[in-house]
Amino acid sequence: MAGNIPLVGFHDFLSVLITGHSVIAKQSSNDKHLLPFLAKYLEYVEPTLKGAIEFTEEKLTDYDAVIATGSNNTARYFEYYFKGKPSIIRKSRNSVAILTGMYNKHEIINNIKYSNNYDYNKAVYLMSAFDLLENGFIMIKEDQSYASPIATVFYEYYSDVEFVKNKIAEDSDKIQCVVSNGIIDSEIAFGQTQTPKLWDYADGINTLEFLGNI
Repeated sequence: MAGNIPLVGFHDFLSVLITGHSVIAKQSSNDKHLLPFLAKYLEYVEPTLKGAIEFTEEKLTDYDAVIATGSNNTARYFEYYFKGKPSIIRKSRNSVAILTGMYNKHEIINNIKYSNNYDYNKAVYLMSAFDLLENGFIMIKEDQSYASPIATVFYEYYSDVEFVKNKIAEDSDKIQCVVSNGIIDSEIAFGQTQTPKLWDYADGINTLEFLGNI
């Protein structure tokens, strides 16, 4: 399981259980406490789950299917290692915001502090003589890449919304979320990218449908 944010693998964990399967979870060292705690609580609430949940740090050997998350590099390793089993391999993805000007300040205000990352990345940009805009707490850099460092927002200009829609469709395997208001069907409202519902599936892959076929 990934460990970039707390309980990031909980949706997959819950999906396995509610489809009647057993879970063998190999957790990230960065997020190894909360899920076992929740597992104990679930077993307390629903005793029939006892024996259906196992956490391991060993090499996985006895399993029927795999759901794994990693970087683009580790995903290639996963695809090779698990090639003989049904699998969902999640790779690195980023989020995109389509800015139209049709929103208010309450939708986009964020109070999280990134001062250390800001100072570091600003120094890197200045030493590299990149053009950028900054105001003391965030940097804006024109760049077509999706993955921007913390405290930095990459942007590019557009004149044709259809071009934007086509670009997003072409790069869909690199994008986790698209934030906007009234541009595309799968968009997410401002401030909602980290508050998914149970029926929101990562990477657009229906986990329950996958597990139902195992």
